[in-house]
Amino acid sequence: MITEDNLLNRIDELLKLQWQGDYYVLGEVYTGTIGIASQIWGSNSTQVEAIKHLREDMQASNWAIDVKAKKNVKQCQGILRSIASDIRAGRLGSIRLEYQG
Repeated sequence: MITEDNLLNRIDELLKLQWQGDYYVLGEVYTGTIGIASQIWGSNSTQVEAIKHLREDMQASNWAIDVKAKKNVKQCQGILRSIASDIRAGRLGSIRLEYQG
């Protein structure tokens, strides 16, 4: 069973990752953000769709690939900070704490 502490620990792990030209960081932070949001709100939620749209919009931009990747990591980490803040403050009363298989 996924608990609030499990989610917060994973968020902390993802927040420690920094973009330094390693695309695995982008993959881990992006998929981690999607996974956490899916566990909380469901995989078809507007929140998960918004995260996907952020990446799609970034991919469509004219910036250099490295700039896009760094900005995607920063956007996802901002989302993760917001989620962690909501969890810690008890603002997610309907949080889903069980893995959705």
